[in-house]
Amino acid sequence: MKALLALVAFLVLVLAGAPAGAGPIEAHPSQGGLPMELVQEAGTFTGKWVVENRSDRAVLVNLELRDGSDLDPRLPPGFRVRFVGGDSAQTLKPGERREAQIEWTPPRSKRLHEVYGHVSVVADGDATPPVLGFHAALGAAESGLTGRALSLSLLVPLLAALALAFLRRRDPRPGLGRWIWIGAQVAQLALFLWAASRFDIFHTRFAGGEGLDLVERSRLLPSLGVEWFVGVDGVTLVLALAAAAFGSLAAIRSDADTALVHGPPALLFVAGLTGAVISVDLLVSLAFWLVVVVALVWALTRGADERRALRASALLLGLGFVLVALAVWVISGSANVGYLLDGSRAPRVFSLAELAHGGFVPRQAALFGAHPTKLAFVALFLGAALTLGVSPFAASTHALVTRLPVGPALLFSAGLPLLGLQALLRVGYAALPAGFRWAALSVAVFGLLSALYSVLVLLVEKDPRRFASGSANLASAMALIGIGSLTASGVQAAVVLLLSRGLVLAVVLGALEMKRRAGPRASFASALGVLGWSAAAFAPGTLTFIGFVSGVAGALPLLRSVAVATAFVAVLAAAACVRSHRAVFADAGERSDEASPAPERELTVAVTAALLLLGLGLAPRPLLRLIDSACLDRAELVNPPGALEIVDARPDSDLRVASSR
Repeated sequence: MKALLALVAFLVLVLAGAPAGAGPIEAHPSQGGLPMELVQEAGTFTGKWVVENRSDRAVLVNLELRDGSDLDPRLPPGFRVRFVGGDSAQTLKPGERREAQIEWTPPRSKRLHEVYGHVSVVADGDATPPVLGFHAALGAAESGLTGRALSLSLLVPLLAALALAFLRRRDPRPGLGRWIWIGAQVAQLALFLWAASRFDIFHTRFAGGEGLDLVERSRLLPSLGVEWFVGVDGVTLVLALAAAAFGSLAAIRSDADTALVHGPPALLFVAGLTGAVISVDLLVSLAFWLVVVVALVWALTRGADERRALRASALLLGLGFVLVALAVWVISGSANVGYLLDGSRAPRVFSLAELAHGGFVPRQAALFGAHPTKLAFVALFLGAALTLGVSPFAASTHALVTRLPVGPALLFSAGLPLLGLQALLRVGYAALPAGFRWAALSVAVFGLLSALYSVLVLLVEKDPRRFASGSANLASAMALIGIGSLTASGVQAAVVLLLSRGLVLAVVLGALEMKRRAGPRASFASALGVLGWSAAAFAPGTLTFIGFVSGVAGALPLLRSVAVATAFVAVLAAAACVRSHRAVFADAGERSDEASPAPERELTVAVTAALLLLGLGLAPRPLLRLIDSACLDRAELVNPPGALEIVDARPDSDLRVASSR
């Protein structure tokens, strides 16, 4: 019993964190706990706290907001801190207590939902001043279940995975597992569609809050510097939407037997991918990354016949996780001070919201004989490349497409690269901007060489499913070129190309299945194949063409030779796709011995993906508007604007715009 009480006491101390103020000055809220909840009165938010001088001498105390600057803002404008009845600086006598307050009048032109921030109580000679966290929720902020939409989007697939795992040990009704899978994925997709309807496309990091919306933040493990901190910007919202959409297509495409066998790892994969994408805390994101790896190995174990291929794929996926984990651990040891939600000092900085201000600042000059920034970037890039499926690391994605049923193969092959994209754009751009500037040309050239290798393989590939996997990997290589350009257009290209990658796979695999079955839909399969192979060749009118053009436009300013070579690769890709389509559909009008109509689920998935490819290719503006601001934010992190490039918008505007270089 005593041991149990001691354990409980230890956990309470760990989770409680350190109190604000261990020096001569102590600070605590006038009422309530931390973070201080600002109360709105007559359009102004206010919060009060008490400052006490516990030393035996008079101390000059300054109240300072961690608000950044115009070039790198942490908070929106309109905040002010002061002592009640005075200004922001006061001399406190020994034992004297004074009340201080924070005031914020939200700008009318800003459509903010909520704000998190910190205020420091700085005293002369105090190296570690107390810091208090605060939170202001505007009228548009979500509360209740709607305020936990992102957490619910993780919980739904996890519960469904448990339900399917339980059903597999029983004798369920035929098709019950499939409908549970479909219901969970559609529910998750509906949650993200609702989030998209609430998302403010004009909210950028220059308006404060790091450009994040629908933020959920709470204490998790303060002693380790870990919080439950999730939120989305335009890019992460689209990636989460894509994960839910690919999960829905995979569930619809699968039959009852596939749902019971592959449904649990597929749902676990979607939950892990979603969590890794929306997490702002790097350690939490890394935990979800591990969930993705476990789900993929689980799926391959159930579906692969060749153990050697399984071991190779598992090794690549595990190595990718280890490399990213190494990068995260190095980054978290930043010399910049980071603070948690309540204002307690984080022992290691895992929050991207903190690391985005100044990036990674190493504590030592060398690590394992190399500069820590270079080491962290190389580890992060290699780990991301292993998940992107770019050559020569494409073995794992080839195994996913060729050794699993079509539904799970579509989900895993389309969803896994989103994890690599997230690592480079959110972690690399925000926490390692200096590393990206150092290696930008190398990243773009690596992407170009990988694309050239992929297209040469496609020119001689005879297996249609391996051709589909190779064309998808070509899109990932093209995305690396956009990422290496360090431009908003290049970032936009990377997002669009990896979204279209999954849609192309759905169309091509669907056309192959319908062609295999032949029957009355053989001619329709051929027409669908024309669209799928054309999209793989970046043909105009498709979403892949939008990504290709954006990538070339993003690379032209500084990487002109790479941009020209990328266009040449696209020509070779067109030739490879024409050759492959002719070889596959040369006998499209013939009937096979096993001719039978393709199931409606195959037709539904293929047609849905085809409509998205064409619809977003001909009218891409809805998608681009959703990611525009976030792409600009990403580019500004690695290309910080100069003083003359910050332009204040008109008073009635929704933005303070930063010109993109």
